[in-house]
Amino acid sequence: FILTGENLKYLIAFLNNDFVAFIFKTFYAGGNLGENGFRYKKAFLEKLPIPKINSKNQKLANELVNLVDEILKAKEQDKNANTQELENKINSLVYKLYNLTEEEIKIIENKE
Repeated sequence: FILTGENLKYLIAFLNNDFVAFIFKTFYAGGNLGENGFRYKKAFLEKLPIPKINSKNQKLANELVNLVDEILKAKEQDKNANTQELENKINSLVYKLYNLTEEEIKIIENKE
């Protein structure tokens, strides 16, 4: 299937962050695609609890989209561009959207 509709860059931010990777590895193992990739199936995506954009989180959603735009622009100019800092910012914003604690973040980032 092909994803269409609004807020696709918002969705890209979620599908490419540490939290969703952790959820996928923990609960939906078996869809690995190479060393760092995943094959997301429709059944998984439909169950993924992605926060809907609303007035309370609109600012964070906009920040996520802006970071995705920055990464896409950097990769367009140089496919080997180091975007780790931008990816880390996306991770932090996603953690905020889910109200994760420092302890939960350490588990996700495999630091504990």
